[in-house]
Amino acid sequence: MKIASAKSKGVKASKIQLVPTNMDFAKLCRNSVKRLSKSERTQIEVQAITDFSSTSQLLKERLTTVFISRLSDLPEDGSNRISNSSAKHVLFLEDLPVEAMASRLPQLDIRSSGRLHVATNRSSEGIEELVYRLLRGITTPNGPQSIVDAWIESEQLVLLSACFKRLTIPVAKLERILGTNKSKIKTFEFDEDGRFLYWPHADAHLGWEQLRQLINPAAAFAAKQASADFWKRYGAAIRSFRDEKSLKQSDIAGVTERNLRRVEHGELPASATMFTSLANAHSMPIESYLEEIASRVSD
Repeated sequence: MKIASAKSKGVKASKIQLVPTNMDFAKLCRNSVKRLSKSERTQIEVQAITDFSSTSQLLKERLTTVFISRLSDLPEDGSNRISNSSAKHVLFLEDLPVEAMASRLPQLDIRSSGRLHVATNRSSEGIEELVYRLLRGITTPNGPQSIVDAWIESEQLVLLSACFKRLTIPVAKLERILGTNKSKIKTFEFDEDGRFLYWPHADAHLGWEQLRQLINPAAAFAAKQASADFWKRYGAAIRSFRDEKSLKQSDIAGVTERNLRRVEHGELPASATMFTSLANAHSMPIESYLEEIASRVSD
């Protein structure tokens, strides 16, 4: 096995093994890793290989392994089968015809669509952006669902998440937000971190959860309920802290008692202006006040 780059020095708690299978992709993957925060970078090992022989010596079962490959990187003769049954693969067709997949894909030993994503031809910049969105999604699993890739297929918008989950939204469901011009619906941009897709013609930003709610009214209702529960807890935290400091609702300059009452009962989200007024009333910097309230909500 030819290894082009080994584990970076200083990595202490890696949980992701990123395996580009050619030197061009290795460079793009390293560029994507450099854009991550320090804490995110420590979760990643980059192991670049130039062929698939003895790949089992490289793969580590304890890590999430993702191959970034060209179809032409895969052998045709069947002698170098990848034995790791959980590794995921992002595969770019580039100049080879689709028919070439039949002889090469068996080497990946893939029995689930949740392990393979075949991407369209892309520029180097596009590949780097896709890898960056993928890494952001994997390293922040408790954040919003990341959109790693998206495309229009048979009158449906298809999204790919960092765990290779797919979400399919009929284009007809998008029309009430984006209009009926199909060509414009196909023209969307990715947020850098994969948080949402952006349609310039409609000035619309839609994330994974918002798009999921278009096809699942129950999910939309659950999201509203979760939001309401959050603001009830947030309001209760604001009230308990105010009571501890012996402050009355009328003591908060710049905030009406009626609005503060609604916030504390979870009927209304607090605005940035209200948070500033509350922090001033508690004689605290706004950052310290927000940290105190957040700690009470999470308790």
